[in-house]
Amino acid sequence: MSSSSLVLNKAEDIGKYLGINRKAVANIAEYLPIFGVGETRHRYVTTTRLLDFIESRIAIITNGQFKTFKDLIETSQVKVLANPDFYKKVSSQSITLAFNNLKGGVAKTTTVANLAAILASLNQKVLLVDMDMQNQLSDHFTGEDYKGKSILQVIQEYDKTKQVDVELLKKTIVTIDVGNNKTVDLLPSEWDLGRGLESSRSITNVSILLKKIIGQIKNEYDFILIDTPPTNILALELSFFAADYVTFVVNAERKSFQSFEYLVDQLHKLQIDAQEFSLNIKLDSVILSKYKETVMTKGWLDEIQDICDREKLSMYQVMLRELFATADVDNKALIAMSEKRTEALEVTDELTSYAINLINRK
Repeated sequence: MSSSSLVLNKAEDIGKYLGINRKAVANIAEYLPIFGVGETRHRYVTTTRLLDFIESRIAIITNGQFKTFKDLIETSQVKVLANPDFYKKVSSQSITLAFNNLKGGVAKTTTVANLAAILASLNQKVLLVDMDMQNQLSDHFTGEDYKGKSILQVIQEYDKTKQVDVELLKKTIVTIDVGNNKTVDLLPSEWDLGRGLESSRSITNVSILLKKIIGQIKNEYDFILIDTPPTNILALELSFFAADYVTFVVNAERKSFQSFEYLVDQLHKLQIDAQEFSLNIKLDSVILSKYKETVMTKGWLDEIQDICDREKLSMYQVMLRELFATADVDNKALIAMSEKRTEALEVTDELTSYAINLINRK
């Protein structure tokens, strides 16, 4: 689990943390991601985690010439922060992650949507792939219905022609505003996806069909996040075979833990099957969602931690807050809720830590 950070919601506090004055804080604000203006024009909100991450990037982008915000201010080099490569991820390869828990209601889709928005705010090019026929990810930000214009049509076309129709694929992808003047792309789902997948079982090597589809556009993205269904076996298999990493979204309660425990075991078996296609599926992390510490949840947290230790999985705790439900109803990313920016950054702090981990991954 990553160490916690502080939310700073006053220019004075931000300046003190960075060793610069209030006026300098105002000067750098326009260049910083998720650096929100609060209730008044001059009240900025950010986190120490984000400031530390950005400061670590200063040395990288300037080849060690500057190391801190203070260095940039004192030499009038603040525009270094506007360099398009400032947030470039360490790996030159696109990274695909699948998110799952076989139990519904764990906030998996909400987690994926908000992680995508955070990555986008850190200037990453993100594609969301909705493989859940309930299509909650597809309408998370827009409330749109993508019937007849989803990944299902791409799969059906492949079934007919035995090749990926790249033009159709790119036409199916939609661009979504996630706030902070940032966007993510979405390959949507629809209710008929489950039935359509069943009809596609006769496709040769169907297990790697999603990997083939994503492979046509993978290099256009820094990250591809796949939201998986809780049940449909073929959709799960396609998602896992398409992924470089699998991350588990878990609640600290009995059924969710049992699902997590079972899924880890099943994925080990799937890893063996994947070798047939020269694939290497890695188990990555656990996002402990909607966590509120009680005697009972602490017990389940210990059980989850035991598996994380055994499997060498990092854990990120996202605390239970009503703001999650509010953002879902409003079709917003949490970090886009400027009226509650301080609370939103508190809630998403661990997801931000995970995003930073992914960007820095070699």
